[in-house]
Amino acid sequence: MASERPMANPASMLEMIRARSGSGPIQLQGAMLVDADLRNVDLCGAVLDGANLARADLRGVNLMGASLKGTVLFAARLEGAELATADLSGAEMQQVRASGAGFTGACLDGASLVQGHLDGASLTSASMRDADLQSACLTRARLHRADLTGADLRSADLREADLSEAACARAIFDEADARGARLANMRGYQHASWIATDLRDVHFAGAYLLRRHAADQNYLSEFRRTSRWHETLYRIWW
Repeated sequence: MASERPMANPASMLEMIRARSGSGPIQLQGAMLVDADLRNVDLCGAVLDGANLARADLRGVNLMGASLKGTVLFAARLEGAELATADLSGAEMQQVRASGAGFTGACLDGASLVQGHLDGASLTSASMRDADLQSACLTRARLHRADLTGADLRSADLREADLSEAACARAIFDEADARGARLANMRGYQHASWIATDLRDVHFAGAYLLRRHAADQNYLSEFRRTSRWHETLYRIWW
């Protein structure tokens, strides 16, 4: 049986999507939905792989369990949307606005969320391996037990975020603002980069070794930059 394909006419496509809202998974692979208004639509389980939803208004949308692999969500609005267990691997989510959105258990492996707004979002147990979160806003976000292996969080805003028990081997937190964050029992912190990370007012209960490791890492970084002789000495000694 031939798979259902999205209609070419954008207006007709939007009408069809709203008409089928909540009636079961809908196939929208590769659909062009740039600037589409899909507020509060039920797209639970929908297949949107490779679709273009740049600047789309998806506030309050239900995308639980949906497949959005490689989907373009540049500057899309996802405030209050529910994407628990959704597959967003490789998605282009630069400058996305997803304050308070739910990504619990979602897969964001390799996704680009550069300058994304995820303040207050729930990313508990989400997989974000090798995700690009440079300059992203994650204030008060919940990343408890999230997998941040290899993620790039340079210059990210992590103030008051909960990263307790998160996996972070190979992650880069350089110049991130983590003031007031919860870092208890983070896994793999010894293999992450913490250069110039702001750790003031951090809740260090369960994270004293992380604090010592970050301080030592910054000391060695400064030592190496002091002079060519210091760099040579570092290489001989370490």
